[in-house]
Amino acid sequence: MSVNLVAFAVTNYVSRGYLSPNQLPLGILVPVHLIEQAEFALDRTQEFLQAIEMYTARPFSLPKLDGIVINDFIYLSMENWGLMTYDTKFLLYTPGVTNLAQTVDIVKIITHNLMHNYFGNLVGISWWSYTWMTEGFATYFEYYMTDEYFPELRMSDIFVIEYMQRSLYEDALISTRPMTNYVEDVFDIDVVFDGVALRKGPSVLRMLDHVLGKSTFQKGIRYFLEEMAYDIAEPSDLYRNLQRAVLEDQALPENLTVADFMYPWEHVVGYPLVTIMRNYQSNEIVINQRRFLFQNNEDDPECSCWYIPLSIATATNPDMGNTKPFAWMQRGTKELVLTGSGNHSWTSNDWVLFNVQQTGYYRVNYDTENWRLLATELHQGPPFKIDTLNRAQLIDDSFNFAYSDVIEFPIALNIIKYIREEAEFSVWTTANKHLISLNRRLEGPTYTQYFGRFLRHLTVDLFRKLDVFENVNDEESARITFLRPIIVDLACRSGLGICLTATRVLVMAEALTGQRLVPQEQSSVYYCHGLKNANWQTYLYFWNRLHSLTNDQERHHLVNALSCYQSSSSVYDLLLTTSVIDTIEIVYGMLERFSILSTAFRNGHVRVVINFLKDHHEDVAKTYTFNHRMDEALREMSGYLRTEEDVTEFEEMLQIFFEAGHLSSFQIAGIRQEMEHNQKWINENKDQIEEWISNFFDPVENSSSTKHISLGIVFFGILLKLFF
Repeated sequence: MSVNLVAFAVTNYVSRGYLSPNQLPLGILVPVHLIEQAEFALDRTQEFLQAIEMYTARPFSLPKLDGIVINDFIYLSMENWGLMTYDTKFLLYTPGVTNLAQTVDIVKIITHNLMHNYFGNLVGISWWSYTWMTEGFATYFEYYMTDEYFPELRMSDIFVIEYMQRSLYEDALISTRPMTNYVEDVFDIDVVFDGVALRKGPSVLRMLDHVLGKSTFQKGIRYFLEEMAYDIAEPSDLYRNLQRAVLEDQALPENLTVADFMYPWEHVVGYPLVTIMRNYQSNEIVINQRRFLFQNNEDDPECSCWYIPLSIATATNPDMGNTKPFAWMQRGTKELVLTGSGNHSWTSNDWVLFNVQQTGYYRVNYDTENWRLLATELHQGPPFKIDTLNRAQLIDDSFNFAYSDVIEFPIALNIIKYIREEAEFSVWTTANKHLISLNRRLEGPTYTQYFGRFLRHLTVDLFRKLDVFENVNDEESARITFLRPIIVDLACRSGLGICLTATRVLVMAEALTGQRLVPQEQSSVYYCHGLKNANWQTYLYFWNRLHSLTNDQERHHLVNALSCYQSSSSVYDLLLTTSVIDTIEIVYGMLERFSILSTAFRNGHVRVVINFLKDHHEDVAKTYTFNHRMDEALREMSGYLRTEEDVTEFEEMLQIFFEAGHLSSFQIAGIRQEMEHNQKWINENKDQIEEWISNFFDPVENSSSTKHISLGIVFFGILLKLFF
């Protein structure tokens, strides 16, 4: 057993437990008053352990398995062998309180830790340099295994949206590292538990799964666990066992081995940008590869480093169920020419799309005409020929290219303007990320006239269709339940009157009646926008309610909303309570403090946050601590500076932190670089985007009549919830 997996617990907890079908004692250890909340986690532990045992063809390796809760656990969970540890909000389940998103988190984290019992525990790694192996398998399978438990949510799609797309952003920075990266000291060990291990690792394993085929991949995994059980492994051990399965199934081209394919993905920094240039006369496609870097002022020696699996769909044959490579781009090949054949053919009027279901870990750029053809196809509306994941991919790739000056920003805007016809929450999750980013960057005196107007155009129809109430229809799907708060948030941010009024009325009515009226899913969205225009009595009600709640899952909704309140002085006072040591009346978890701080600067109170941190930095150092979360918060906050005065105050705050020893010069340099990049982007792109939006709209827009009708529906809905 690796020493980092040893755990002992001395408590007065009680155990909820039973024997699994394989006669394995399973238990969840909790304080006695929480015993009923452990049942859900216990059942899921048994259920998913059985699924993993079937997938791996190996029973669990120890004579018992327990889970134990730890309040405000800094690591959220840990896969200690035989005694897995969990933060309370990621294990305990309360019917009627734990919402769907929180339920998904519980199931994912349980599955993640169970997978570690095979990858990390049963088979260890020879050194921390290979952390991506253990974290990669645990993270990939936490989504793969939970797909069957949440079939409607398509968890495998959510993995791409939440993990892979984020990894593609992080891994495009000049400061990234290769997957296998030698470490020497304790600081380096902390560093390897980063986005490369936690997000790139599982994304590359997902690509390998699709390249080999699921049955071959599974067979190779079984060989690996069989050979390396109770031992330590390196990537070469994994590749050897996968290659054994490949040879049996003839799953790769003859001149390519698993080790050859994986070497550049493991050892080369970053990932490729695949550029598609079409000859519309000869119908040839010319493809090249180079490393993609996010910021246009960064450079890297030209690199044709990767073996790239190229899957393709076309307007003539839009089959997106087949993710096997149509062609391979070999390592060292700078240019590849493709011509159509069989089912993969195209004409000059057809769009072509590469990286089907975004199974390959790379971005794809097209010539301007093909981008136009893809945008035109999207604007045909449902039923879409282009698959859900590829619609999200087109949005994500085009915006990242626009931010890095690979393409003009109007190309990305032409892609995303179709989104008003989109009903899949996974695609909207990707769109939301980029719309929120633009919203933040384009706030200011011209916002209402330009980007606010464009955002209202994208969301108003869906807002009217979904309304602000959950479960309006008993048959409502889970995907719609997840979609609603995204639309409500964007619509309210755009200044849509019916949204702002509806959320304010909901929140004030809840404060007056004491009856919960806000939807359970992502309640913080409704509380935040409602509190922006609510009165003091409403704010005070929710302040008192927060401090009367002991359930972390209930508290989550309010800690992510209270600092949205319109009054700057009230928000300052709220932040002040987070900087003092907990009292009998006021108790915060570490994550709650950061949630309140971040929510404040994200919702119009950036100067309040700066003043609070300047005035009380010594107390903040004791209660928040200046850890990686504070570093991330300050980097994000630098993107919300709107005036020269904001920048000056922010700089003064950073200087205070440096002189007090809270931040290093290296950290401050990184934060300043982020701030300067944001300011530079606004100066270079704001006018061009506003000009595009101006040309997009007709000069007349009148929605006053529908506004009156919609508000009537809102009030009627509230009455129904109160009295029926």
